[in-house]
Formats: sequence, structure tokens, C-alpha cells
Amino acid sequence: MLTKEECLEALNALDDLANFTFNINREGKYYKTIYQLIKEHFDPQPYTFRELNKEMWVWDDKEKVCFQCNPMISTDMAQCVTYMSYWYNDGEDYDKFHEEYDEFEENRFYPLTKALQYQGKEDE
Repeated sequence: MLTKEECLEALNALDDLANFTFNINREGKYYKTIYQLIKEHFDPQPYTFRELNKEMWVWDDKEKVCFQCNPMISTDMAQCVTYMSYWYNDGEDYDKFHEEYDEFEENRFYPLTKALQYQGKEDE
């Protein structure tokens, strides 16, 4: 896999060529788009709760696992990345409600590319 430095070097070489050939500078939208892709790939930023979507795959940097999230607000108003609830009958005269969830934490849930940082480091 290419390193961040190799990608930036290739981008800068293309930029130099484009600038020389077409008089395009680094302020152009194509340069900025490719630079942003490199940045997002090698330096992923954590998600905010609002950025999470149902069935979206995320990296949990605390547990070091990938999972499909199901963001919801629990009955006690907690922001949850996984959520499951159901009613059940306990043999009494009424049904009971049960919910299980994992609460959202800042700086914990990332794009899957964050998992690449741990590739080959399973023993650590």
C-alpha cells in the first residue's frame, strides 16, 4: 500500500506538471479534492453523532473492531451507536420493555480507514 508521503509526492508532481503545462495552481479544485482524499485516508477524523447513519460501518477505536452502527436516542435520552429494544412477557400480567445499547463517545468512532493504522499490529 502506498504511504501518505508517496501519495503527496505524486500529487505534487502532477501539480507541477499541470502548472507548467496548463498554468494551473494549487488553489484549483482538483488539487484540493485529491489532497482532501489523501488527508481523509491517512488522517481520518472521528465521527460526530450527527454524521452516523443506520447500517454505516464504523471503526471503534476503543474496542479495536469494525461494526455496523444503528444510531438512535435511547429512552433515557442517551446517544447510542448501537441500539436494540424489545417487549417480553415475564409470565406476569404485563409485558416488560428491555433495551440494550452502546453509548456514543466523542473521539471513539472513525471511518474504516482508521483500522489500517493497526494492520500488522495484532500483538500490541
